[in-house]
Amino acid sequence: MKVVAYVLYQLDEESGEVRRLGQDICDNVELGKDVQVYCMDDMGNWPALEGVLCDIEVVNNRDDFMAYNIPAQIGDAVYNIRAVYLYDSALLEQAAEELSDELNQGEEPQMLRFDYKGHYEVMGMWEGFAGGDNMSNSNIVGFSSMEGREFQLLYPLSEGDDGRLSYARSEDMTMYRGMEMEEIPLPAGVYYVAYGVEDVFGRLYIADPVRLNWDGEHCVAEMME
Repeated sequence: MKVVAYVLYQLDEESGEVRRLGQDICDNVELGKDVQVYCMDDMGNWPALEGVLCDIEVVNNRDDFMAYNIPAQIGDAVYNIRAVYLYDSALLEQAAEELSDELNQGEEPQMLRFDYKGHYEVMGMWEGFAGGDNMSNSNIVGFSSMEGREFQLLYPLSEGDDGRLSYARSEDMTMYRGMEMEEIPLPAGVYYVAYGVEDVFGRLYIADPVRLNWDGEHCVAEMME
């Protein structure tokens, strides 16, 4: 097993559309020897760009940061806004020190039990990416060159019969030189979460989705029939 991830969806009760809010890597909590629990982040908050919930997809996972693509449309062109979540270096150093102490004392290390906090930074707009770290500077469109232009965030819906992906769209937004991204509370409503496991050969296994009824404070899950 290489990684356990999850995909979060939101039901638009007016249109009946189920739009994707993103794919992220699960937190890993060790309950004891050979017992681990993989789970999504705490239900209730989700990344938002300039206060608007966005669809995120992990494109690179490192020890000190996580890189995401966020689909957006300007005019007739579709881009990926690139954002990164940078972990707090002080907490990483603390985790490394605790792990070193455990190793020196002959204890079995629990490397994934730490709660890494950090912050988002929006890097720019990518028409594509290349290179081993997925952070190539090719095909970059700077925010400054598009400042003042209107754009829409995109939310994948489903593939049509022709195999093409369709999208829901946010309200019109304005491009700024410095875009801000942070987590905001999810509105009450119906959501779905599906877990996926990727093995070391790159094969992805997706579990059946679970319906989440969220009232803004509490979540009740129910299996899909």
